[in-house]
Amino acid sequence: NAIKMLFIVDMSGSNIAVGHNPGTDLPGQRFDVIENFMSQPCANQNPNNKFAVIGFSMSTYGAQCNHTIYGTPAQVTAQLATLRNIQTAAAPDPVNEQTMTETFYATAFQCAQGIVDDDVKNTPEPQKENTGYMVYFLTDGVPTDKLTPAGDSDIPAVESLIGPILDDMVTNGNLAAG
Repeated sequence: NAIKMLFIVDMSGSNIAVGHNPGTDLPGQRFDVIENFMSQPCANQNPNNKFAVIGFSMSTYGAQCNHTIYGTPAQVTAQLATLRNIQTAAAPDPVNEQTMTETFYATAFQCAQGIVDDDVKNTPEPQKENTGYMVYFLTDGVPTDKLTPAGDSDIPAVESLIGPILDDMVTNGNLAAG
């Protein structure tokens, strides 16, 4: 049996001290939690278990969204270091800071769907029925996806977009489990 865990981490500016915003999390706290989990015996107990992490704000960071990226805890720790560097570089840089001001849920979930779909497609049939998928979503706020003509945040529109993606992920997980 195998479990494949995907962590989706909000990297928008509200999480870190950017400009006049003090941030909602201690520096790096979201990454620390995942890194701590990767160091636990349960994460390393089954060599068939695989993990991945992607960051998001206005776009996604640290992953190609249509390719399988699952790896070992050590590989996820390296992915976390990359995401930390991206976020750290954005904080003092006024140009990059502007690219991390949004919390686009739809972008994150579309990326997650692409990763899971690709993995299900590329997992050999005998292994599919013994593979479970888990997605953990770490955020501090509401979506800021601009889905209305006026550019306002439209939470119901985001929910209507994300709902089918989550349903597809559940369906694919159930198909993989047999």
